[in-house]
Parts: sequence; C-alpha cells; structure tokens
Amino acid sequence: MFELRRSFVAMLFLLIVAMVVLTGCVKIDSEDTDGIFVKVIVRSTENEEVEKVSPGLSAYSNIIENIVITVENEQGEVVYQSVESDLSKTDFQVSLPGYGTYKFTVEAKDFDKTTFMRASNTVFVGSQSQTVVLYYTYFNPYGTYYTYYKAYVIPVYKSLYKIIPFFEYSNISSNGWTRATPALYEIRKAYSGYPSIVLIHGIDSSEISGLWSDYKKDIINKWSSYVPKQYGLYFFAYPTLVVPLDFSASVLIQSINTLGSTLKTKFYFFAHSMGGLVFRYALQNPVFRTYVAKVIFSGTPHIGSPLGNLVVMDKNKLSSRSDWDLIKNALILANMGGVFVEAPNYRYLVYGVQHPAIPTGVTYKTFAGVVPYYDLASMINAAWSNGITNTLGHAIVAALMAKVFGSDFSKSDGAVPLQSASALGNTEVINGFTHYDLAINPTVISKAMKFFFNVTLSIPEEQSTN
Repeated sequence: MFELRRSFVAMLFLLIVAMVVLTGCVKIDSEDTDGIFVKVIVRSTENEEVEKVSPGLSAYSNIIENIVITVENEQGEVVYQSVESDLSKTDFQVSLPGYGTYKFTVEAKDFDKTTFMRASNTVFVGSQSQTVVLYYTYFNPYGTYYTYYKAYVIPVYKSLYKIIPFFEYSNISSNGWTRATPALYEIRKAYSGYPSIVLIHGIDSSEISGLWSDYKKDIINKWSSYVPKQYGLYFFAYPTLVVPLDFSASVLIQSINTLGSTLKTKFYFFAHSMGGLVFRYALQNPVFRTYVAKVIFSGTPHIGSPLGNLVVMDKNKLSSRSDWDLIKNALILANMGGVFVEAPNYRYLVYGVQHPAIPTGVTYKTFAGVVPYYDLASMINAAWSNGITNTLGHAIVAALMAKVFGSDFSKSDGAVPLQSASALGNTEVINGFTHYDLAINPTVISKAMKFFFNVTLSIPEEQSTN
C-alpha cells in the first residue's frame, strides 16, 4: 500500500511539472501573438562620416512626398505598413505579430505615387531589442523635368520639379528623361608599366537630354587627345541632378576597389566640380584610399557656392529689390545657357555646406578659375541681343553672385567662388578660365599631367575653350 501511495505521489509530481512546463510554453506563445516592436533604420551609406553630412531625403522635398514602410511575412502577406511625411526621419518603430522572418521595405514615393528610392531586406527577427538597418539600393531611373515657355515657343526656364515662377510664361511642358546609372567606363587601357587616370565629371544640367552630353563628351575627347596614349583613361559617370552623392560614391568605391585589386595598381584622379565632392565621399572608405595615388580637385565647391543658394531658394523673395529685373533676367539667361537647371542636388552646393573631410595622407592639388568681372546689365543686354553661350552664362553668374551676396564673391569661375575652390589649400589659380574650362582646357590637362607624373606636354595654350 505504501509503495502504491509513493508511486501515486511521484506520478502526481510529474503531472504538476508537466503542467508548469506546458503553461510556460503557452505563455511564451501568447506573448508572441501579442506583438513585438523593432527599430528600423534606413540609410544611403554605411559610412558614419558620410552619414553625418548627408542632407538625406529632405534635399528632395520638391520631388518626394512621403516615406512608406512595409513589412511582409514569409507568405508575402503585409503585416505592417505606415506612411511618414517627415522626410528627415530615418528611424522607425515597427510592430510585428511575433518573431520570425520578415521582408522589410522602405520606399520614398514621389508626388505621382511612384517609388523614387527603395531600401529592402529580408531579416529574421528574434528579439524585442533588435534593430533592422536598411540601405537605399534602388533609384528610379525615370524622371520628369518641366520647361517653361514664353510666347508658347521660346523656352525660358527648366526645372526638375514645378516651381513658383518668378517670371512671366505662357505654358509648361513636362518631359520624361532617364537618369544615369553610376558606372566606371574604360576609355583605354594603359600600356604595360604606365598608370591610369580616372576622370570624374561635375554637375551636368544637360543630362536631362541623355547621359552622354556635350560636356561629358568634351572631357573624354580632350583628355584622350592630349594625354599620351600610353596612359590609361577611365571615366566615372553618375547622375548629378537628383540622386544622393553618397550613393554614387559607393559605386565609385566598389568599381575602383575591384579594378585596383585586379590590376594591382593605384590611380590618378581628376575630379571636376561636383565630381570632387563625390570623390571626397569615396575617400572615407579606407580600402578605396589604398588605390589613390594623387587627386586634383578642379573647380570643386568645397564649401559650396552662392549659385547653389540662388537655385534652391524661392526667387520671388528677391522681387522687392530695386535691381530685381537684372537678377531675374540673369537667372533666366543662365538657365537658358545651360549653366544650371533647377534640381534638388544643388542643395549639396549651398554656400557653407559641409562635406566629409580629406583624410590624412591623401596627396592632392586644387585648381581655381577667375573670370573677368563685367557689368551685369551690359552682359544681359548682349545675351538677349546676340544669344547666350556657356562662357557668357558663367560671366553673368559671376556678376550675379557678387550683386546678390556681396563683393566677397567677386572672384569666381562663373559658378564656384575662389574661396570655395581653394578652401583645401595647395591651390593654383588660373585667371580667365571659366568653370567649364577647368574641365577640358588643354592648359588644365597639361598642368594635371605635370602634377601627376612630372610630365610636360607640348600642347597649344588656350585661354577659353567655349
């Protein structure tokens, strides 16, 4: 009887233990179905130094309407979705039905509800404290630009978004265009034992008409013509008007790291205008720096330009000035002359903007141009009478920057003030050269070859190439 009672007690004890365990399991499952919260962070770069100075989606407020966060389970069912209108926000709290594998997607939508940028990844979530980090890897290659006309047939202003016009116009047309995909192009291979030069172009208002604008073709043709054929040449093309520079820089990093590892060599870089800013972003990658022999920043707006301020501001705020008619006509003519097209990426060029620092150990030189300072009214009259050229357009912008922002900006290349192009030091000032000249003029190419390789080229000296 005693043995039977003892067996019964043992069985009862085991039953109680089993119930406790089962109860605990049920409790855990119940917590799972109650939902969990995770933090989602979306970025355009992995580099913290770049992230600190990146303007983020706020720079594209004229194009992007909101951010849509979507989470799908393994069956493809949407278990969470929210819409965020604050474009400066990069951290999001997301609620999930429980632990498991989910696909997280963050999309920046334009005003036509089309995806402009996308970050997406599939992640296993196994903790309440988990943070999911996503990176923008997709950019819509198709965009729209707007042309404002006077008398229905005369184009007077182009913009990548609809503006509050500061001028009289009769009608607007919308036009589709294809944004460039960042890529490194081989122009020619180097002979055995000879190094290669990588050319990086600047902001290109003509890219709305196609990737290979006259500006890009001029750079390739001039450098191919004047640089001895033994030297290799590469050309990095990227979208300059509307895609974040840190994204383009990430492609440059990957391309150079791959090519440098394959060829076992360093490269010499010539970066014009905004191309110098892309290069500064790329320099934050330590592996990329191992493939950099020397670099020239030519006409690079290291601390921005008043032109950037003029492009992104509401120009109507200047209409109360007594010289408004001059300013208005100067802006229209500069736009017509291809000096600029109104676009979000000019926010990278606003005067006083910060960009990643140059790491120690990088050997560089800077070129700066200074164009003659002429009377603004006389140039405007000449342009309306005889037509606008790129050279005249830069001269008009040079005078315009000084008129609006003061005499401190009276020395410039027609796009970038001297104090910005020379902000890094080790500067050579080339008088009479426009911003365009600083990319393609044979004299500039000759000076670059001297700095890179201590090679003197026998080429004709040109004062202005356009």
